[in-house]
Amino acid sequence: MRFWTVGSKVGRPKLSAGFPDGGARRGFDRAAAESAAADFVPPEPGMWYLQVTRTRVRGNELLVTLSELFDDGTEFRKIQRFPDGRTGLAGGSIDTELTWLDEEPVPSIEDLSNDPNLHAVRISPSEFQTEWLVAGGW
Repeated sequence: MRFWTVGSKVGRPKLSAGFPDGGARRGFDRAAAESAAADFVPPEPGMWYLQVTRTRVRGNELLVTLSELFDDGTEFRKIQRFPDGRTGLAGGSIDTELTWLDEEPVPSIEDLSNDPNLHAVRISPSEFQTEWLVAGGW
């Protein structure tokens, strides 16, 4: 499933190999992020937020993906977390070596939930923004 692809795309700007190991960006501490994100308003009407967690992880497979999505399911920003503590970010024309925005719309929550290895839930805009700031999002 494209939603879980990991790697890099040629020709896209890269920030680092992943946070915190890459060290290129430092995020907010959680309390400061929660405070800053408390009144977060999505940049466009109709945007929605998704968290998908793998229930069984082998090695350093992707563990959690959080996405900010347009109403048609295409990604605007994305956070991906890995078991070793690395975090990848993508938004606009910027991505990390670990994470980029997919060109295809993200599958529906129902479709994602049909995979017994995935747990998909909607999250609030402020929950996404908190995680974005904690991860070092710009």
